[in-house]
Amino acid sequence: PAGIDIGDDDDDAAMVTEEAPPPSQQQQEQHSNRFFVEQCQHVPLRLTVEERARLSTLTAALKVSEYTDEVDTMSRRHKSLRIVDALDDVVRITTGLAACGSPAKAKALTSMSPSQKADFFKSSFEVGRRHKIMNPERMRGEYGKLMYALQDSQSRAARDALGFRCHSELKTVPALLAARDATNLLWDARLPVACGYGGCDKRAARESLRQAWCPRVLSESELQRVVDSIDDARCYAEFNVAPVEAMLRHLESSFDPRAPTPERPVSLSLRRADQRPPQWPVVAPHNDDDDDDDDDDDEPPSSPTRENASPRKTNEDSASFQSDDSDAMADSEEDEAPSSPFRGGKFVGRLASSLLPRLGFSHAKLSHDHATQFTYVRQSLMLWREIMLNVYKLWADADADLLVSTGGAYQLWNTGQGLNRVQQCPRVASSMRRHLAKAQRDSGAPWVGLAVVHLGDRDVPNALIFIDKYTQVPRILAPVVAVLDAIPRLVKDKAVKAYVRAKWGSAHALKLAILSDFFKRAFDGDGDDGGSCIDGRLTSAWNWCSKIAKKDYYHIFSMAGFQGWDGNYRED
Repeated sequence: PAGIDIGDDDDDAAMVTEEAPPPSQQQQEQHSNRFFVEQCQHVPLRLTVEERARLSTLTAALKVSEYTDEVDTMSRRHKSLRIVDALDDVVRITTGLAACGSPAKAKALTSMSPSQKADFFKSSFEVGRRHKIMNPERMRGEYGKLMYALQDSQSRAARDALGFRCHSELKTVPALLAARDATNLLWDARLPVACGYGGCDKRAARESLRQAWCPRVLSESELQRVVDSIDDARCYAEFNVAPVEAMLRHLESSFDPRAPTPERPVSLSLRRADQRPPQWPVVAPHNDDDDDDDDDDDEPPSSPTRENASPRKTNEDSASFQSDDSDAMADSEEDEAPSSPFRGGKFVGRLASSLLPRLGFSHAKLSHDHATQFTYVRQSLMLWREIMLNVYKLWADADADLLVSTGGAYQLWNTGQGLNRVQQCPRVASSMRRHLAKAQRDSGAPWVGLAVVHLGDRDVPNALIFIDKYTQVPRILAPVVAVLDAIPRLVKDKAVKAYVRAKWGSAHALKLAILSDFFKRAFDGDGDDGGSCIDGRLTSAWNWCSKIAKKDYYHIFSMAGFQGWDGNYRED
């Protein structure tokens, strides 16, 4: 349902009075959920019908624009002249498309005064930025052009040529409520329920809010817009956090935090001495009658409690981690199946070692033992969860760093991946330090790896690159979680079940194979800018994604419906 445009509709604003609910009523119905209020501080407003029309026009103009190709290049022509020409093209194309889309307003659009033109383009560009924050999968090529054009529009030459500024603040829920003197709405106990937090009746809570706040403070359309915007933010956060939480559960239930045990025998060690080639199982003759048996052998062992899943690492424990791990590995090697093709003497052993890199076994830049790798993966996932919980705040910080913090100033560097705009990111850096500190406290163990956050350098040139990297976290984890959840359904098919038994032994063994490969190879520091730093953890995960087609379990991914990591580029 459409709301109203709070910045342009003076008539509707005049209908709303400044009267607030009685203080006694507010005090009786307030909640104490400070986290909910903090999460609402950066929630963008849902787009109205008019704003969606402007978004369509802006997206079409940016699609045909070659702004970055014309500006961010080496040329003898002065850059300020290239910026002015490219911005003028964007303005002309947008105006022309808007006139074609609304013939009744064509004359008004083509004869706008400087102040009207400034309002039109400020609103259009702000709508594009707000839409991208709410829908990161959209405008994947156009958003970069938009932000870089807004950066350049803040230069003196661009302002003089255009005759107006293009930047405006993002429209958020707190901004609307502050303009209506209704900030106490965020503390209303019915608002979280109306936005879907909790299992109560959303419809009844919304109706109660409408009777209490409308029309004395907010119009019905404004209240509905606020509630729907917060509800959208809740769904978006849950979508981002759910796969991270699922992978944390798989890690803590499938692997022992100290060393492999008989109940959870799979090791996460990255040490070369612990690397073993894959075992080819000896397959017993298959009886079709067994397909109707229960799949009890495919069930994983009981999950440990969260308290036992990640104990604090004491000095006494750390001394025993390595010995326990090596002993467990030695025992498992003694029991190794004689069907392995890598047995048969020193020559065959050396040949196996030379083949390990080709099989993906020794590209790791890290050399963690099992316990250290378990802690490293767990801490990385906890940091990603913290970032996903506060993704709207990071979007707002990235937007401010690109356009406000440095006044749009940047340097053009060849970072090894082409020419990129290198720019300081003070707000994003401050938020990341805060999120990293919280993840370190919550992990309950000494931090494994580097705590360096690359920003404004060759690894992460600017805030746009940073926020784009971390919006990939659910795109990486969600397909893996979907495949793991689909395995019980897939093995109900007799042919698939026979295939899984022949290659891995059971559905549970297949799950462990996927999980152990992911927790080792996606967190081994490999990749172009890999390592144990904060940015390198995500880089190595992407590096693992690029090799998925070479995995022996890739057919299972395909049968589960996996098509790729990049999502859908289509706009419909």
